[in-house]
Amino acid sequence: MAEYLEQLLTRINDGYLKQAENEKDALLAASRDEAAAIINQAKEEAGKILEDTAAEAEAVRARYAEDLKRASRDSVRELRGELQRLLLAAVGKNATEAMTPAFMADIIQRMSETALQDNGRTVSILTNTRNVEALRKLIPGTIRTEIKAGEFKGGLQVSFDDSGEYFDFSENAVYNFFREHLGRELNKILDENP
Repeated sequence: MAEYLEQLLTRINDGYLKQAENEKDALLAASRDEAAAIINQAKEEAGKILEDTAAEAEAVRARYAEDLKRASRDSVRELRGELQRLLLAAVGKNATEAMTPAFMADIIQRMSETALQDNGRTVSILTNTRNVEALRKLIPGTIRTEIKAGEFKGGLQVSFDDSGEYFDFSENAVYNFFREHLGRELNKILDENP
């Protein structure tokens, strides 16, 4: 009977061992399948994260490129404005300095030579108060002139035969002429060399 019990125990042990071996194999197979599924899911999630990150990086690059363009445009606009301001300041200062009594007398003389063919015509001049006496001294006696003080800082206005129409060489007229002309030229230069 001991032998029978021993055989029975061996069969039971073999049965349990086979069952344990089968369960072990099933658990290993299930673990492998689950691990493969986790790996596949991780790969998919990593791919999605990489795609999202690449899209976000591209959006950031595009935003930075647009910001750079805007900053460049703003810098050029500010530079253009500053150059215009400096140019206008220089023109204003030089227009005032250039309109000396001697220069104005030369303008009057040249205009008179052309406009006053007969001696009966008169030149009417408006200038600022500080230049009236200096112009009277500088204009030759052969030109009949009437010099009055005008309501402006510098320069002069010239009219022939009291027509009421003046050639405007006032500080503001000269300033505006050069401001427009030089402003256009500056814009051409800046537009040609972006």
